[in-house]
Order: sequence, then structure tokens, then C-alpha cells
Amino acid sequence: MTNTYTGAYVNGISTNNIFSIALKVFPMNNQRLFTSLNGQTIYNELRSPKVNNSISMQVGVKLD
Repeated sequence: MTNTYTGAYVNGISTNNIFSIALKVFPMNNQRLFTSLNGQTIYNELRSPKVNNSISMQVGVKLD
């Protein structure tokens, strides 16, 4: 989980916030296969003053 908050002064205070979260699930303890669920919320007042959300799901293999 990460949260980045920044601000700039351009004709008043403008904010930028990026919040990301990832959850990796290994369905069986001794297996290398996993499923990853990722979510992100972006708010950038300088570019576009609206919230941009994204969600993704991935299936992968852990390489050791």
C-alpha cells in the first residue's frame, strides 16, 4: 500500500494524490502460482480535477 500526496502553489494551492494497493494471494501454500489484485486512485488537480480509478487482476508464477 502506498499513498503519495503533493501540493503546488499555482494561483492557489493545487493538490495531487495517488493511492495504490496490491494484494497477492497464493491459493496453495507450496505452489508458485498466485493471483494479484491491484487498485489505484489518482486525483490531480492541476491536470484534471476529477478522480481516476483503476482496478486490475493478474495471474502469475513466482520465480525463485
